[in-house]
Amino acid sequence: MAFTDGVEGLSVKEGLTSENLDRVHPELQDRVQSLATFAASMGYRIQINSGWRSYTEQNYLYQQSIARKSKYPAAKPGTSKHNGPETNFQYSLAIDINIIDSNGKFLKTASYFNIYCQYGAYWENLPPITVNGTDYYPEWGGRFSDPVHYGYRTPKLTTQLPSSCGTTAPLPSQVPIIVQSTQPSNKPTEVAAAEVAAAKTICAG
Repeated sequence: MAFTDGVEGLSVKEGLTSENLDRVHPELQDRVQSLATFAASMGYRIQINSGWRSYTEQNYLYQQSIARKSKYPAAKPGTSKHNGPETNFQYSLAIDINIIDSNGKFLKTASYFNIYCQYGAYWENLPPITVNGTDYYPEWGGRFSDPVHYGYRTPKLTTQLPSSCGTTAPLPSQVPIIVQSTQPSNKPTEVAAAEVAAAKTICAG
């Protein structure tokens, strides 16, 4: 059973595999459910379009990005929060989402950026995640031209949301926090040793 099952305001883009979802860090799964609850309270829902990525998946997106064939940036394999060294390449500390209205319409980030700002503000007000003794803090990708990206980073952010969010987007401290408790899905099998080695090589380079 995926952590997305039966959660109001949450759906999954067609084509994502159970591995893409199961390898989202268990604490991040909680945060995603909370974001979905927030979306439902505003009359929207969120659709996950990316979770954990394999080395091959990340490399494809990275190549698309540097070739300017994608409107969103993608990190070099081995450095992405979708599959990085923070968790020994086992889990994702980030998701990408679309916002969907009550009619099933996908809200384009360029046209509805202010709505994405509200979700970004909510996200950045969520609690940190502890991985291997290190605290990681929420970061919205709208800060770096990637408004569909919701991840965790260290150190903690100290700056406000981009000025392009305008004055109608609430500051993170003004947004109510809804954190639900969820049991992580069955622990996935270890990533193939060869893939981990390849990712570490890229990261070191």
